[in-house]
Amino acid sequence: MTATNEILVNIKNFMQRWFPLTTEMNSAINNVEERIDDVALEIFKKTGVIDKLEACSTIIDFETVVHNDLQILGMSYEGWLSENGVEECILYAVDVHGNYDNDTVFIVLDHFYFYDSAEGTVSLLNDYDVDLEASSYNVNINGSVTLTATLTDQLGNPIPYKNVEIYKNGSSLSQGITNNKGILMFTVTCNAEGLITFSAGNASIQVNCIYDTGWVYGNVNPKWMNSNWIDYDSNNSIRVRRVGKVVHFEGTAKPQHALVSTNETVTIGTLPSQFRPNHVQRFVMQGSGKNTWVLSFAPNGIIGFARYGTTQNTTMEVDSWMNMYATWMVD
Repeated sequence: MTATNEILVNIKNFMQRWFPLTTEMNSAINNVEERIDDVALEIFKKTGVIDKLEACSTIIDFETVVHNDLQILGMSYEGWLSENGVEECILYAVDVHGNYDNDTVFIVLDHFYFYDSAEGTVSLLNDYDVDLEASSYNVNINGSVTLTATLTDQLGNPIPYKNVEIYKNGSSLSQGITNNKGILMFTVTCNAEGLITFSAGNASIQVNCIYDTGWVYGNVNPKWMNSNWIDYDSNNSIRVRRVGKVVHFEGTAKPQHALVSTNETVTIGTLPSQFRPNHVQRFVMQGSGKNTWVLSFAPNGIIGFARYGTTQNTTMEVDSWMNMYATWMVD
């Protein structure tokens, strides 16, 4: 414990040497000495910060740098940071004040940002983690998913007002600024089928974007079944659904008018375009009694009826029990 206290004292002395402890600073920040103690403790606890600070010629509390500017602008410190992000605010201050020719560490809300004078860039020194979550991990195509990124340091403290960039499949998608709780939320539209990898910082997640039409009913406006073919009952409605490349058609109908069957296909409906097969699909179906029939689906969407009977074609009577169940693939 003695060694730890000595380190903290040394860090505190080091920081006090570089802090501009002016009357202006004391008017801008309450309990400066107490804050330096807290910051020194943070430096000691956070991996990777001490070495960078020791190599840096200047350590400054950022609020003191921009205190007068904010008074002129009529803005609060945190309001300004939340609107622009810490990194942009630091670059603004460097540009306006023009006296940061050396590498500088700015303390912003007890986190440490390094200004590289040669590169003209700002980076967060504290090691931090990103927790990335999605509102749903299975999203229908053209549907939206909300991504939530939460930034915390190694002590679990939130990192507020930091710029965060979100990547989609390795390419930059969007960027934003965390709120005062270190949280940033994005809403993304999934417009391509398949797995999508979203990443931010050291975190990544995958969302499966699927093509799912949901059930589309044949006898509900807009109707795509002919009026002669109505649902047999409410529990077996004629309907179709596409999930990815697979189409499933199901239901039971009862004709309102008798129909003499032949080997030629009779149109009983027209599938919406997204369900149509690339080649004709034919299925043997069960009708009333021992009668069977051929249900077909053509690339132009035509739903066909043919070959009703047992050993030969016969008449399909009114209110016959006509089953329709089929599954096929589309390209």
